Amino acid sequence: MSETKIAERVDTALNLINDLCQGRRTWTMSVPARRDYDPDLVLSDTVMALQTELSHAEAQVRELREALDIISNHGVQYPWAECARIARAALAATQPKEKHD
Repeated sequence: MSETKIAERVDTALNLINDLCQGRRTWTMSVPARRDYDPDLVLSDTVMALQTELSHAEAQVRELREALDIISNHGVQYPWAECARIARAALAATQPKEKHD
């Protein structure tokens, strides 16, 4: 999910929380459920999306740390171009696969 999309979801969730607290919205659970309106679904979907993004970011940090360890421990043996390739490969390995709906 793009950073823009995540920021939009977070803004929506924060506005929803504010509206609920200020009495401008009521807690609604529709049948059938409305993912873009029902507070429980809007909030839980946002939290799950943030959890997914956090997992991806943590994986990137791990992979990049491993790449930096390789470069720092063996950097003398690698030309700069190879060091950059190692770092790019580590980052690419952690990129989430795009979903096509």
